Amino acid sequence: MSATTLLRKALMPVDRLDPVLWEYQLVVSMPESIKDRVRKLRQHFAVDYNLPAPSNEVMMPLLRFRQHIGMEDKVVRQLRQTVSAWRPAAIHIKNFAAQPTHAIYLPVTCAQHLQPLVRDLKQVQHVLRPDRDHQPFFTAEHKILLASKLPPEKYTAAWATYSRKHFTAQFMADACLLLKRRNGDRYWQIVQRMEWKDLPIGAMQTSLFG
Repeated sequence: MSATTLLRKALMPVDRLDPVLWEYQLVVSMPESIKDRVRKLRQHFAVDYNLPAPSNEVMMPLLRFRQHIGMEDKVVRQLRQTVSAWRPAAIHIKNFAAQPTHAIYLPVTCAQHLQPLVRDLKQVQHVLRPDRDHQPFFTAEHKILLASKLPPEKYTAAWATYSRKHFTAQFMADACLLLKRRNGDRYWQIVQRMEWKDLPIGAMQTSLFG
């Protein structure tokens, strides 16, 4: 390979050097005490219905998207500016709900607090998509997954029980976590924690760029 070719590659944008898209998601930061309760629920569910060991990752997603790693700094700046304007809000989780005929989850019952946040995120989707074929996914129904991809007979048996069970939890949401993983990886890594500061636009710009 000639020196000219090597120099040309060195000067190429990072996203062209690495065409593989990374997976990202923005999730509400949750207290560990609530995450632990959900993990125990999942473990009991897996034992009761003879399922594989459940994931330890407990998430309340607001947004999922794919993007080139070379765009990460720009994505972080834009999301941080958006999130900084959000006001901390009380989040309520109550009982169980189902997505027929394969999933059972814990619904968030104060969706009116989260829906405006999703609308804000849609305003910056131009930095969240690498091309027209990879559009970001914005959460319409807020929830915490208990079990998914259930066989029909196990779903029917489990929902007959969990439709009568009770669960309550609440916390004050004041931050998001931006997560990422390589396509095909199992585990997510934290890119950055983003706090909800209820900042006006002018204060945000001063904080971010001043």
